[in-house]
Amino acid sequence: MKKGFVKKHWKLGLLFILGWATGATASALNRTDLPKLVDIGTILWGVRLPALGLLLAGAYFAYTASQTHKEYELVDEDEEDLLDQVSNKMYRSLEYAIILTNCVSALVIMSLFVSMQLVSDGKIPLVDSLVDAGLFVILLMANYIVLKLIHKIRNYKLSIFSTFEDVKAYLDSYDEGEKQASYEMSQWIVFTLNQLVLPSLYGVLLVISAILKEQQLVAYLAVVFIHLYINIMQYRMVRRYFK
Repeated sequence: MKKGFVKKHWKLGLLFILGWATGATASALNRTDLPKLVDIGTILWGVRLPALGLLLAGAYFAYTASQTHKEYELVDEDEEDLLDQVSNKMYRSLEYAIILTNCVSALVIMSLFVSMQLVSDGKIPLVDSLVDAGLFVILLMANYIVLKLIHKIRNYKLSIFSTFEDVKAYLDSYDEGEKQASYEMSQWIVFTLNQLVLPSLYGVLLVISAILKEQQLVAYLAVVFIHLYINIMQYRMVRRYFK
């Protein structure tokens, strides 16, 4: 009985301990004047350089997917083992290119918006913002190339402004193994966001608020919005499939 109780409530206890530790850390930081370790320019370059690295990696996988597709078309259908090997490499490279492009999008858009705000506040020169504008143009080109590659390999034409129905039809082009893997990963992402990632972000924002000595209201609202959005979508799924 005791073992079952512990097994059932260990997560609650862990969250309590983490909450207490976060609160204590925030309280200590709030009483301490921390030196400014890095300036905003260093932070921006700390975002730009990884974005550039991921962009190059994405270009490599996009090129690999394109070249493998040419090889795939030349393979004889009777060579099943070779066909599976080339097919797996082609689709794997395509998905890696898509994932890396999405990661670059997040970093570049963040860097661009932050630098634009800093330029308007007079905290950084206009040249710094032009760097982000250039990265954004490259990002648009990368997205265009990825969409063309999707059309080439999966024979389905997506656009940057695709609707839900477009994406649903695109997912229907997956084979059963891919659909099952996507479903399992989607459920895992939703679970970890709900139970771990988003709750942890509240604690992180608490610490940041203590360090900066100001409430991160917009950040809190953004996290709450994402948290609610995920669960509203889950509600719609339940209502739709369990009528």
